[in-house]
Amino acid sequence: FLESEDEFGNAELVRSIVEQIAYREGVGDKLAEGVHRAHEEFGAADWTVKGLSFSGHDGRHLNGQGLAFATANRGADHMYGEFYPYEYPLVDPDEALDPTGLEGKPPKLVEKENRNAVLDSAIVCKFSRGIVTDDQLAALLDADYADLQA
Repeated sequence: FLESEDEFGNAELVRSIVEQIAYREGVGDKLAEGVHRAHEEFGAADWTVKGLSFSGHDGRHLNGQGLAFATANRGADHMYGEFYPYEYPLVDPDEALDPTGLEGKPPKLVEKENRNAVLDSAIVCKFSRGIVTDDQLAALLDADYADLQA
């Protein structure tokens, strides 16, 4: 849909394409369907896993998150394995892992995916990490209606 490489960086073209996507006009009608459909329609690179586009966490640098994208059951979902916090030193500098390697990450990812499956089953927000302990989560899942009313 870009006529030439010279159009890369053309702010007016970007504004026009965004408007076409919003109103589903011209090329925007196809682009509104997402990256995977654009790949199918235009032959562009397919930057998806199982048809789902990547989030803002780059698996080429955050190798553990890249592994999480590859193993997620629903595509490049950053919340399924949610491994990126381990690779950002600002989140917890004492527990940060080297983002560019995989050493020690697969077992930690399996543990994280399993815990997230429990959180999803309990309908608990994953942003509660570090707040809701495993013991609290187990008590929540073990509770009956009377326990929850107490």
